Amino acid sequence: KEPSIYPNPTKDRLIIEGIEKGTRIQLTDVLGRVVVKATATSETTKLNMNHLEAGNYMLLLSTDNGDRMTVKMVKE
Repeated sequence: KEPSIYPNPTKDRLIIEGIEKGTRIQLTDVLGRVVVKATATSETTKLNMNHLEAGNYMLLLSTDNGDRMTVKMVKE
């Protein structure tokens, strides 16, 4: 089952639902710099994006069993 990631675009926070506890979460800017790094503590994780500049980002989700998912995110 694919995780739900919303709202996209977002102004202040990003909600990721339907992921495994322990999933690694990275948000990178267009230059590939990691701007947010977190580990899911439950099936629903909220990322604060208030401190980020408006623009495009890549969200990478990765699990211990090798599953990876990349999603383009837009911060307004």
